[in-house]
Amino acid sequence: MILTGVLPANAVVTGSLSFFNCSPVFPPGIHITGNLRVMCCGRGTRLAPGMTVGGVADFTQTPLRRLPPRFTVGVCLDVNDTFIREFPPDLKVGQLIQVSRSAPAAMHAVAATVNNSSL
Repeated sequence: MILTGVLPANAVVTGSLSFFNCSPVFPPGIHITGNLRVMCCGRGTRLAPGMTVGGVADFTQTPLRRLPPRFTVGVCLDVNDTFIREFPPDLKVGQLIQVSRSAPAAMHAVAATVNNSSL
């Protein structure tokens, strides 16, 4: 249902999801209780406002340009090798943010704040 974009808004997915080399479309308010791995997925990948991931959100090597408003991650957000150049002001991450070395200084500053507060 996520691959075709027909999962209803505010759906709860119990467990973890992994997508590789595809273009998932997430509905607004989706709550994933486990981890979310979206790797090497195409430009059609769409994250939605109000998404919550209880564990790790890994978007490595996915051409994402932005994270949605009110995006919440319980443990770790990994945006290595993406086109994301800034975080939304209402982003919430519980323990760790991983960014590429080439990411802008502002992203490194946000990551350092989150990473240091959870030590």
